[in-house]
Amino acid sequence: MTNAWLQLHWTDTYLSWNPENFPGVQNLRFPSNQIWVPDILLYNSADERFDATFHTNVLVNSSGSCQYIPPGG
Repeated sequence: MTNAWLQLHWTDTYLSWNPENFPGVQNLRFPSNQIWVPDILLYNSADERFDATFHTNVLVNSSGSCQYIPPGG
C-alpha cells in the first residue's frame, strides 16, 4: 500500500490584505468550496469509505499565499 499527500501552494492577490489594517490577523481559513482551488480529485482509493466530496480548508495569509491539502491521503 502506498500513501501520498498532495500539498498545493499558490498566490491569489485578490485574497491579500494589509496586516496593519487588521492587527493580529495573520491567517484566514476558507472552505475549499468558497474560493478558487485547483481542480484535483482522487480517482482511485483503496479505502472504500473515502468521500471525495469532503471539503478541506484553504489557509491564506496576508500576502494572498494559499496552502491547500486536498482530501485523499
